Amino acid sequence: MEMFLLVVVLVFALASLAGGIWLIVLAFQESVAWGVGSLLCSPVSLIFALLHFDRAWQPLALNMGAGIMAWLAMKAIEVNAVP
Repeated sequence: MEMFLLVVVLVFALASLAGGIWLIVLAFQESVAWGVGSLLCSPVSLIFALLHFDRAWQPLALNMGAGIMAWLAMKAIEVNAVP
C-alpha cells in the first residue's frame, strides 16, 4: 500500500510541477517582469494568476489541485506507517 501511495504522491507532485511551469510560461508571455517575478517569488505567480484569471485558471487549478492531492497522499502514508 505504501508503494502505491508513493507512486500517487510522485504523479501528483509532477502534475503540480507541470502546472507551476505552465503558469510561469504564461507569466513570461505577458511580460518579462511577470515572468522573472514568478520565478523568484511564488506569491507573485499567485497574484499573476488571480489578475489574469481568464488565461491562468487552468495551470493554477492543476498546480493547486495536484499539490493538495499529493499532500493528502503523503498524509495517508503517514497514517498507514508502522511505528
